[in-house]
Amino acid sequence: MRKKQNMLIEFLGRLFFIIPSTPKFAQIEITNKCNLNCKMCPRKFLNIPYKNMNIEVYKTIINNLDGVHTLTLTGWGEPFCYPEIFDCIQYAKKKGFKIKLTTNGTLLDNKKIEKIFEKGLDEITFSIDNIQGNATFGHSNLIALRNIQKIIELRKKKNLDKPKIVLQPTMHAGRAKDIYDIIKWGKKAEVDRINIARISTKFDPNLSRVSEEEEKEIFNTANKLSKKLGIRVDMVQYAVFEGFLRYIYILFRRIMHRFDSKCSKTYDFIYVNADGFVTPCCMFPNMKMGDLKKNTLNEIWNGKTFNEFRKNQEKICGNCDVMKIGFLGKR
Repeated sequence: MRKKQNMLIEFLGRLFFIIPSTPKFAQIEITNKCNLNCKMCPRKFLNIPYKNMNIEVYKTIINNLDGVHTLTLTGWGEPFCYPEIFDCIQYAKKKGFKIKLTTNGTLLDNKKIEKIFEKGLDEITFSIDNIQGNATFGHSNLIALRNIQKIIELRKKKNLDKPKIVLQPTMHAGRAKDIYDIIKWGKKAEVDRINIARISTKFDPNLSRVSEEEEKEIFNTANKLSKKLGIRVDMVQYAVFEGFLRYIYILFRRIMHRFDSKCSKTYDFIYVNADGFVTPCCMFPNMKMGDLKKNTLNEIWNGKTFNEFRKNQEKICGNCDVMKIGFLGKR
C-alpha cells in the first residue's frame, strides 16, 4: 500500500513538474569497461577514457547521497567487469540503499550468482535482444539466458522474491519478432518484468531504428502478449506501472513528459561518472553538474548549473528521443 502511495505522489509531482528537493535515483558508473563490443553501443563515440572507479571514491559518493533511495551500479560498461562489485553492493546495502544493476550476463558464474543473493542485490536487468544466440545487432547470448534461469531457480530454492529479474530488449528495424520471443521466454522463465527500450542514434545516426508505425505495432502486440501471458511489459513511450497507475500513466504521459520539452529520466535522477562527477544523464558523461567528492548532493542538485540545465533542457538534449513520447521527424 505504501509503495502505491509513493508512486502516486511521484506521479503527481511529475504531472505538475514539481522538482523534488533531492533526487531519488542515482546511477553510478563504477566502470565503463566492457567485455563486449555491441554495434549499437555508442561508447566509442563518447570520448571517455575506459577506467574503473576508485573504491574509496565510490564510498565517498555513497556517503554523500542523502535522500537517494535507489542506486543503479551500471554506467557505460559491464558492472561485473569491476573487481570489487560485490564490495560495492555490500557497502551500499549497509547504508540502506536499494541496489540495481544492468548486465549483459556473460560474466556470471555459479560463485557470483551465489554472491548476488549473499550481498542482497535487489534487481538485475539483463540486456537481451535475441533468444536464439545468433544476432549481430545487439545483446545476444545463450550464456546470459542460462544464468537468468539459474538465478530464478536459486531464488525459488531459497524461497526469496529478490533479486527481481528484468529483461530489456531494444527495438531494431525488422526485428519485432525477437521482442515477442523474449516476452514469451520471459514468462516461461518466470522473470518479473520486460522493459522494451529504444536505441539511441544521438551519436550514430546510421543505426537501424524502427519507424513510428513499427514501434506502435511492437507495443500493441507486446501489450496483448502481456495481458495474455500475465507478465508486465513496460515501455516509457506507452505504458509503465501496473493496474490503475498504468491506466493513469497512459492518459497523462504526454503531460508528465511536458510534451517532450523535459526528459522524464532527469526529473529525480543523477548520473555519476567514473571520476565522481555528477551529470544529468549518461548521454552527457562530460557535462559536470558538480563533484560528489567535494560538493554535497544538495549543493549540486539545487545549484545554478543544474537549474540552468533544466531551464534549457529541450535545447541541450537536442534530437535525443530515447525517453520522449513523440517522434523527431521520420526515421
